[in-house]
Formats: sequence, C-alpha cells, structure tokens
Amino acid sequence: MMPGVLDDMWEVIPMKEEVAKLLDYNWTGPKDHPHLGADKRAAQFLPFAALTGYDEAVQESGRLTTKRPILTEEERGRINDYLMELALDIDPANRKGPLVQVTWYKKDQKKSGGSIEVTRGELLKIDSYQECLRIRRARNTSLMEGSSTMEGASSKLEEISDAVYIYIEDVLDVVRAED
Repeated sequence: MMPGVLDDMWEVIPMKEEVAKLLDYNWTGPKDHPHLGADKRAAQFLPFAALTGYDEAVQESGRLTTKRPILTEEERGRINDYLMELALDIDPANRKGPLVQVTWYKKDQKKSGGSIEVTRGELLKIDSYQECLRIRRARNTSLMEGSSTMEGASSKLEEISDAVYIYIEDVLDVVRAED
C-alpha cells in the first residue's frame, strides 16, 4: 500500500511517490556557503521600528519631573548670608575656593517642571552681576571625600573637573562639603 495522509474527511488520500521521498529526505545543508549560526539567523527576524522616534517619545512622556520648590524669605535669606560668608573664602588670584555642596533646581528643557540636582565642587566665583555661582566640580566626588585639606582636594579637582554655572535663584541649599 502507498503511504498516505488523512484529510479533513478522515479518508486516506494516496500520496505521490515524489512527496513521500521528500518526507524521508535527510538534508545536510548548503554545500556552497558556510552554515549560518542560530544567533545570526535570529537577527533577521528582530523587530524593527516602524515609526521612527516612537520609542523615544513614549520614554520621554513617561519621564517624571518635579515642581520647583518655593523657598520662604527666611530660607532665601539664610542662603544669601551663607553665600556672603563663602565669598570671603574665595581666592580669585589663585583660583581657589571653599569646597561646597549645592542643592539646586534644574529646569527641564523639554517638559514643564525639572529636577533637583546636587553638585559638589570648589566654589570659584559668586557673580553678582549675572547672579550665578561658578563651581569647579569633580567628575568623581569620591576623590573629594578622601582629602583632608582644601589644597589637596583642589589639585585633584583641577585634574578631572568641569565648570558649572548655577543661577542663585535656583539654589535650594548650600553647605560646605567638609561638613
């Protein structure tokens, strides 16, 4: 009897001999080019972005921002008094200043609101004309924690640092980093 298959009506339909040979054929792969690994074969079926930028837009809309904190007159006065104290410790001739930690509000460029940032570094200038602080911050703040003197920390800061300008109106708190 010839091999066959059952169709939907449960009757046996005879197969042609060529089809029956294909079912038993042992395929060894292509002979003219190397075998493609499973990881590379799977890559051709990876999903693609039909809408360019859609994932970024969804991620951006899910990003949270915070409202700007409102400081009382008393808090604002305390910060200004402390900044005046710190200004006395700035040596503009040698470009040295006290190590500080400034908590400030950074306005978001894309959405309403912003984020609360903490910057640690050496206070180089308090610019009363532009109403901003210039801070040389360390990219790795752990370097500052190990230094006991301001000079030692300053030399480390000069090696790997960048300047940050913070508007005084955005400052939420200022403390000496050594405290």
